[in-house]
Parts: sequence; structure tokens; C-alpha cells
Amino acid sequence: MDKDLLFTSPKDVSDRLEGCILKYKGRPVYCYASDGMNVYLSELPFKEGTEAIICNGNSKHLNTKTIDVGYVNYRRHCSYILRIPKRQIKAGICSNSLANKMRNMNGYSRIGTLESYGTEIRDAINNVYPSYFDCLKEVKKSKDSSRAFCKDYAVVKTKKPVYDYTTGELLEMKEEFTLDCQGEPIGEFVPSSEFLPIDGFKLYQEHNHSFNIMELSKYGVVLV
Repeated sequence: MDKDLLFTSPKDVSDRLEGCILKYKGRPVYCYASDGMNVYLSELPFKEGTEAIICNGNSKHLNTKTIDVGYVNYRRHCSYILRIPKRQIKAGICSNSLANKMRNMNGYSRIGTLESYGTEIRDAINNVYPSYFDCLKEVKKSKDSSRAFCKDYAVVKTKKPVYDYTTGELLEMKEEFTLDCQGEPIGEFVPSSEFLPIDGFKLYQEHNHSFNIMELSKYGVVLV
């Protein structure tokens, strides 16, 4: 049985499962209500009126363990989903047990709450991501500020102010691109040239180690 919880009362089921994303028969589902020992589940994205999946809270098909999420791609940006260890009352994952970490266009990180229970988080749970090359292309050419190509890595666009050092006048907001890992920058963009036939990234010294190099090579990331 792929479970680590055993519920002994209807209150236990309600307190631990309602409002959470769990897995039912291997698929991510949202628990939106309970009745006694039974729970009402909806496949993601959750929509009111959708036919419910009803099962016992102790069903062998219901996996209540914490779900590995990582980066979630939204419409114009991606966010790295962090577990908040001190909030353990809920099973699975929910807005009370997660934080949403992203870097804005100014390059600063901020922590927020989970944005939705839609197709975006479903795809992240199911490990469905665009390719690295598609991410880089979209972030460079479109209004997207960031795009993840796996649970741990993303391409991020920020804008850095450029000033006239004589007058202090703002001349432009220069676009810069970084390679991020778990919500933090780990490498700078290196554009293609006569010596580099394809765009790549140079890892910062503290992140230029074998683990990152091996992981990034799986996705075709060109490291300089």
C-alpha cells in the first residue's frame, strides 16, 4: 500500500485531506470535500460540477504522501514550489503547506502562495515540461519572463537598468538571461558567436560542479 497515513475518524479525514492535492491510482487529484470516512476527488484542473471520484480515505488507491512538484510553468512565468516543513497537518500538498518562489523582472526573489490547482500544477506533478531549447526560444523572443524545462531548472529573463555615468540618466532597461536552479540563478547567458555555434550558459563558479553539469547535459543545455 503506497500510503503512510491511517485515518481513524471522519474528523481526521476532513482535517488531513480536504483542500489537498493527492494521487489516486497514480493520477493527481484534488480533494474538495469529505463525508464520514469517504472523500470526494476531482482530477485536475478542478472545476465545480465535475463528476466526483468517491473513495474511502484509507483506500489503497489513495496516495497521501507529499508529492514532488518543483517548477510549475504558468502563462508568462514559472515558479519554484517549496515545501513549508512546519505545516504538516495536511496530507499531500496544498496552499497551506507550500510556498511559491519566483524571480521577477528586476531579478529579485519573492515568496508567495500557490497560484492555482489547474493544468499547470498537474503537468508539473506528471513531469510534463517543454524542452530546454523551446524554453530558451520562448523567453528570448516572447513576453515570457521565465520558463522551466524540468522540475529543478529554468531559463529566466530579467531587466537591468543601464545609466549614463555622467548624468545619472536612465538610458535603458537591458534584458539579461540566467539559468536558474530551484528559484536561484546559477549561470549567465552566453550568446552564439563565431566560436560558439549555439547559445549557451556559463555556470557561476560555486555552481560549476559535476552534479549540475551531469543533470543539465540530460536536457541538452550547452555549457561554456
